[in-house]
Amino acid sequence: PRQERTLPSLAMLLAEKNRWSELATLARAHVRSTPWDPWGWMSLGLATHRKRDNAAAAAAFDSAMNYLSRNDRARLDQLERLLPPKDSARVAAMSAADRAATQRLYWLSADPIWSQQNGAPRLEFLSRVAFAELRWSVLELRIHGADSDRGNIHIRYGPPGKTFTIAPDAAHQITDVTTVWIYESGLMFIFVGL
Repeated sequence: PRQERTLPSLAMLLAEKNRWSELATLARAHVRSTPWDPWGWMSLGLATHRKRDNAAAAAAFDSAMNYLSRNDRARLDQLERLLPPKDSARVAAMSAADRAATQRLYWLSADPIWSQQNGAPRLEFLSRVAFAELRWSVLELRIHGADSDRGNIHIRYGPPGKTFTIAPDAAHQITDVTTVWIYESGLMFIFVGL
């Protein structure tokens, strides 16, 4: 459990296959042995939120945010990931205090039943960030999944309704893997390369 790559590799596999109970079990065991690892807590937050246990997910994400480094917390918890470019630029130019206030107001507005402490929109956002970071990060290359093209789309729009992959085919001059994501709203994204 103390090897840096063990949890992300197993969590990526389980999350990709929507095996939330098994991911929750893995993450709980991990945080028992290494409670200071934010990715154990992020994995637990993702799994429990997907299992519709919002109270446990909120507690896990709170712990994760406490254990993440200041830089990682700022990189992952960006409201700009959800905003249109014009608004993103305006928020990015704000002071830290104004950004924090704007973010609190955004999440309060996004959850109209504020008297209930479930925080579902914020939990969904953090779950998507955790999934993207686990699924598309490449530790060896220092690539952060939440900052990748697929991660950005996943965080903004959620998981696609349908996906398919076109393998390289020299006969038809297709040299790279092509992945297509189709959303029920009609949005479609095409990713070329691994």
